[in-house]
Amino acid sequence: MYIVTGGAGFIGSAMVWKLNQMGIDDILIVDNLASSEKWKNLVNRRFTEYLHRDVFQKMVEEGKIDQKIDGIIHMGACSSTTERDVDFLMRNNVNYSKMVCRFAMEKGIRLINASSAATYGSGECGFADTIETALKLKPLNAYGWSKQLFDLWAIRKKGLAPLRASNSSTSMAPMNTIRVICEVSSARSLPISKKAYRSASSNPTILTMAMGNRCVTLSMSKTVSMSCGG
Repeated sequence: MYIVTGGAGFIGSAMVWKLNQMGIDDILIVDNLASSEKWKNLVNRRFTEYLHRDVFQKMVEEGKIDQKIDGIIHMGACSSTTERDVDFLMRNNVNYSKMVCRFAMEKGIRLINASSAATYGSGECGFADTIETALKLKPLNAYGWSKQLFDLWAIRKKGLAPLRASNSSTSMAPMNTIRVICEVSSARSLPISKKAYRSASSNPTILTMAMGNRCVTLSMSKTVSMSCGG
């Protein structure tokens, strides 16, 4: 089974689509649908179960998830750059991500965690996906800061080092796209791979993520198209 947090969102549901295209439908979607229209993103997706994010967290904390999990794609977060409730961002973007990461590490599950281009701030520190750059970044809004806090936690966490960087370009991604800060390969044998394949905002953003022995390449423009890499 694969778990996709934020699976009803724009990018999360696209990841579910790609998994479906790869013949995978044993998927647990974790999200917070509430009164939003996000449910429409799931109408044409195949998955086995949906859980509210709070229910999922409780099940993780109580050790009630005992299925074999092949991978977790963690897209779940408040992505509003205008969100002013910083305590909410700390709970939802930082602490929740730590919970998901610890769960993956303890169970030896591969985890792909999405960071954000908002962590780059004004760009004064550059856009290189390296530890040195990540340590110097100064986000301009609370959302970017919350994503940066988890990135820094992942870097400082002894069990998550070292961090490897891989880029296809060094130009800035559109602010509404994502970058992948880490990939947890197992609970005992890391490193985390930071993978961010970005292009200028005038071109589609290319994002490549490894999941198990598969490599998934997403080309994100106004219409999302995807292909499977080698």
